[in-house]
Amino acid sequence: MITNTFTDTIQSAIPVGGSVTIIMGTINTLGGGTLNISAYTGYSADLDNNNDTINASDDIIIVPNPPSGLGGQRCGPGPIVISAVGSDTIYWFDAASGGNLLFVGNTFSIPFLSVTTTYYAQTGNVCTGQTRTPVVAAIADLPLVDLGPDVIASDSTTLDAGAGFVLYAWGPNGQTTQTITVTATGQYFVTVQDANGCFNSDTIEVTINVGINHVSAVDHVSIFPNPVHNKVSVELSASRSTNVNLEFMDAQGRILKTDMLRNVNGIQQRSYDLTHFAKGVYFMRLSSESGTSMHRFIVD
Repeated sequence: MITNTFTDTIQSAIPVGGSVTIIMGTINTLGGGTLNISAYTGYSADLDNNNDTINASDDIIIVPNPPSGLGGQRCGPGPIVISAVGSDTIYWFDAASGGNLLFVGNTFSIPFLSVTTTYYAQTGNVCTGQTRTPVVAAIADLPLVDLGPDVIASDSTTLDAGAGFVLYAWGPNGQTTQTITVTATGQYFVTVQDANGCFNSDTIEVTINVGINHVSAVDHVSIFPNPVHNKVSVELSASRSTNVNLEFMDAQGRILKTDMLRNVNGIQQRSYDLTHFAKGVYFMRLSSESGTSMHRFIVD
């Protein structure tokens, strides 16, 4: 209870239905409580105050301090949890003032979030205009790692996970460098970690043609010029008649051009227009009933 006494005198009569405002002093209400007000009029002819006294009572509510917030962080979109602690129940809003009430409780579990968002926590719901604490739910982007399309190579190939990561972990062989050299056919994958502590992975299929140096029915194969500009010539030499299937492929193994060379016996030469081939590394695969060979060339 807050107790204080003020005395003042109204110097003139108050008309019927009228009112008067009197400012008599200041009462400290910081501690809250109940404010009881009692006012009466005094007449010399009527000393009984009970019949001319007005009583009023007001509750003084203390506005609680803003809560302490604990934000959350995750890598990539998904569920996230943030929390706040205060002297009363926590109310969560989407704005620093006004806005929409989203949740009531200390721990706010957000089922899905794709971008960093600030929420506002309020201690209790005592009055309008209470100070709210901003609490951030941070979404960090996943690191971008791309090993590119699947690869076909004649001897070996280099896989590059990209620069700027704090951790590299390759499988299945356990290397921890940005690049690795692959000499065997198989599936390879890498997991990277960025400065935010976020991880991401990529996988690639690699085909290495190792130890297949010639088609047994073909004694000699020559590609010229190499590097190629617009047109390439292929020369085959065979000691006995055989049919040879020729395929031009890009580094991802896609077949771009084919030709069937029938009854190759002795030296046979063909020219092919490659003006529609983009600059890069390509392969020519020769196949016959006796075997297969892969030959690498560059289009410049």
